[in-house]
Amino acid sequence: MVERRVSHALDEVRRHERRVFRAELKKVRWAPLKGDDKLTEADAAVAEKVLKGWCGWVSRSRVPERVTVWQTTRKRWDRIVA
Repeated sequence: MVERRVSHALDEVRRHERRVFRAELKKVRWAPLKGDDKLTEADAAVAEKVLKGWCGWVSRSRVPERVTVWQTTRKRWDRIVA
């Protein structure tokens, strides 16, 4: 039951961000779901660019939970984009 709710919430967020950030998310929808061995250098570069843009937006957010995620992402950047 919890997994279904989390999955539903994630889908809702994805749909919302897809509408709001249509140009930025073009061609990267499935990148997070691919295995590391299937990602190309181009996928990785686009994903990193989108993540940087998202971090910039979240860093200016006034929602504490978003800021916390941004701070964690910033601290672990090297491991995330590796």
